[in-house]
Amino acid sequence: MSPHPEDAEDSSQADDEYVDMFESPLFQKLLALAEKQAAHTETLQKEALKGEQPFTRANWTHEPTWASLFKTATGKTKELTEEWMDGMDATLIFIALFLTVVTAFVVPATQALTASASGNTSPTINVSNASNIVIHINLQNGTASDSSSKPPVPSNSAQVVCLFFYLALVISVSALQFL
Repeated sequence: MSPHPEDAEDSSQADDEYVDMFESPLFQKLLALAEKQAAHTETLQKEALKGEQPFTRANWTHEPTWASLFKTATGKTKELTEEWMDGMDATLIFIALFLTVVTAFVVPATQALTASASGNTSPTINVSNASNIVIHINLQNGTASDSSSKPPVPSNSAQVVCLFFYLALVISVSALQFL
């Protein structure tokens, strides 16, 4: 009980007129407005994070997912292929120039190997494929005594130089088939 008798009367009147504020129409409108605002906030949040969130899971047979992956992979592959083709053009030009220079050195080196005392030589080179080069040296001389004698043997250093020139040619030509 309350020490003041007036308070007791006020409380009894308040019990009779007590209206629950949570049941009032104004509170219900505020509650509906808050729910509506929460729904809009969720939508705004989803839209704002749309590009930052990972993709949703899908079945293995989900066609749009595979189509987008194929499109991405094809685009990247085309970019790489174009870069490789540009590099390939430069590589082929370099190899062609390299083979031209090596050939320019091979001819005199081979002639130095096949030179005889008389100087009448006609070397022939038979190429059956890139890895099989056969060199035939035909010495033609007018006298019968010279036909039975053997030609002079070239120096070891000249043979090694020719070996490396021919190896450079064979390796370069055979490398072209892998490009």
